[in-house]
Amino acid sequence: MANWSTKINVRKVSANPIVKILNVIFAIVEFCTGIRRSGVLSEENESLVIDTSTKVGWFFLQSQDIMKISKSKISAVKVSTVKKYVIFRSTVVEIHASGVSEQVAYEVKVSYKEIKGKAESWLP
Repeated sequence: MANWSTKINVRKVSANPIVKILNVIFAIVEFCTGIRRSGVLSEENESLVIDTSTKVGWFFLQSQDIMKISKSKISAVKVSTVKKYVIFRSTVVEIHASGVSEQVAYEVKVSYKEIKGKAESWLP
């Protein structure tokens, strides 16, 4: 059972306006072709769960990935917010954990203060 959760951006993470515009264009093209990508970062009692999924035909599940990271394995958490041209802002959380080979960095849909407070509670 999740104690806290937030939506995450499953496309390219950047505050660069060009990347943001390309993400929107790709999202529109994917929606028109029936592809939906979504993701959720949630906190449980002893772990973090990153759940991403892709649906085709708007409803049919094509792929689903769940990564569960034990809070005791997290060695560092980086929370950053980048602003470009006043309206383009990204709040990114990057999680470094032992045993995780891929980069775990996602743009979150919550405020910097909220994710910073949560990230501090994830470290031992």
